[in-house]
Amino acid sequence: ISFVQIGRPVVSIILGRKMINTLILMGSSMFISFTLGIIFGVIAAWKRGTKLDISFIVISLATYSMPVFWFGMLLLLFFSYYINIFPIAGTITPGVVHPNFLAYAKDYLRHLMAPMITLGVSFFGGYFLFMRDTILDVFTEDYMLTARAKGLSNRKFLFKHAMRNALLPMVSLMGVHITFLLSGAVMTETVFSWDGLGRLIYDSVRNNDYPVLQGIFLLMAVLVVVASIIADIVNAYLDPRIKEAVD
Repeated sequence: ISFVQIGRPVVSIILGRKMINTLILMGSSMFISFTLGIIFGVIAAWKRGTKLDISFIVISLATYSMPVFWFGMLLLLFFSYYINIFPIAGTITPGVVHPNFLAYAKDYLRHLMAPMITLGVSFFGGYFLFMRDTILDVFTEDYMLTARAKGLSNRKFLFKHAMRNALLPMVSLMGVHITFLLSGAVMTETVFSWDGLGRLIYDSVRNNDYPVLQGIFLLMAVLVVVASIIADIVNAYLDPRIKEAVD
């Protein structure tokens, strides 16, 4: 039972709209950072030592090192206050009655854009650097030399052979990154007043609502276990050796 919302079970507070909002925010931002990190990581590794590679490294280091809340406040300042592209706060516009689901989804996506970009850009640098280093390690393997000796095109050599093998540690990394993503969601949801579990953690800490905090941390542990299982399944699909070992 919550200490603040007296008489209300913790499960009803966590497993509802707040959890859905956080999962949508985390899922969309992880998709952006993971996808862009893979694409630009492969390109940078292929163009190693060029100005393009150096530019990507500088940008990724900048995004990796900057505080999440600081970048979110910059987005609020420029794109919500000065340019007025994104809403300032919330998940939907307060006081607005949406005539249909399409109008509700459009309003929801407008509010989602700024926190999604903030969280996605913040994690892009880590995925990019990891993917770039992994690709460079894969290039030194004997089977890559064999693939090159077969006369494969650069596209097949890079994406079919190099990238597929480099994805194995990337998928495993994504599975354990859930906790870091949720910690970033705490700051992001607080800055943008996003009605999710991250904002709930912040409010619960301020109000000493320990049962709610325990429930959220338990949910985080379950999410990490589920994500790790999914990562193992995906790795078995990407690497036939794992599937043969299981069989």
